[in-house]
Amino acid sequence: MPEYQLTTAVSPANAGTITANPASLDNYYAAGSTVCLTATPAAGHTFTGWSGTAVNAAGCLTMTASAFVTANFQVNPISATSALRFVPAAPCRLVDTRNAAGPLGGPSVGGGSARSFAIPGTCNIPSTALAYSLNLTVVPHGILGYVTMWPTGQPQPVVSTLNSLDGRVKSNAAVVPAGTSGAVSVFATDSTDVILDINGYFDSYTDTSALQFYPLTPCRVADTRSATGSLGGPSLLASQARSFPIMSSACNIPGNALAYSLNFTAIPQGPLGYLTVWPKGQSQPVVSTLNAPTGAVTANAAIVPAGTGGAIETVCDEQ
Repeated sequence: MPEYQLTTAVSPANAGTITANPASLDNYYAAGSTVCLTATPAAGHTFTGWSGTAVNAAGCLTMTASAFVTANFQVNPISATSALRFVPAAPCRLVDTRNAAGPLGGPSVGGGSARSFAIPGTCNIPSTALAYSLNLTVVPHGILGYVTMWPTGQPQPVVSTLNSLDGRVKSNAAVVPAGTSGAVSVFATDSTDVILDINGYFDSYTDTSALQFYPLTPCRVADTRSATGSLGGPSLLASQARSFPIMSSACNIPGNALAYSLNFTAIPQGPLGYLTVWPKGQSQPVVSTLNAPTGAVTANAAIVPAGTGGAIETVCDEQ
């Protein structure tokens, strides 16, 4: 009796699993036999249906020829009642449109147009991520009215994530839900290069490896304009990394904190190309937390994992 091969796939990758009944070690079945498939979504996903070789309402098919069946899933939309937890990640560069053409590289985002960038699989971000903690940097080609970032597959919102009316390099932090295939979209009113860095993601509440967010009363951790000390002066020197022991501050941060939601303000003594922040004890990442190329006082938010002894590292290219 002839046998036919049954090939199955999941779309998008890692969004769920398929179980066949009866099971077959080599995926071959006798001609005329019936095989029933069960699709199980991964956390944060929903099964939307089968494609490829036709299956019936129960997910079964009769093997009259070789068959190829795909289980399709989609990321669950985040609702006001969704409970998410934060998973910190070492700061990592996702996108830089100044690089060679590619899905996460060039070309620039043209004026009045948008580009989508698929996040999962880059910087070890899983397909189960439901939202991202990102830092957006723009390198405008001239005046830039605004840039908007939103989940791919949803209508473009009437909001601005960042503005640069004087055309200077600027950054801003944003938490953006994952869209179709985990992608985010970026629209620019005027031509600009776009850089996206990531420092963590949000997953379903059932993910036991994730963290829970605890709000604190806003509190100043460090100020290098103050007297010399571990959380005071002196100013940062160009290309010289400095540690800040966050746990030593007077902000009542618990000793078991694994990441911090921080706001950085730079008061440059001249043009400042970038300021980078990362967990102490890890290698300096190729990312920017903040940019102030005109020397203007500039602030930006960031979520930073706690490093060795709960400390963080900072470095800038100019004093």
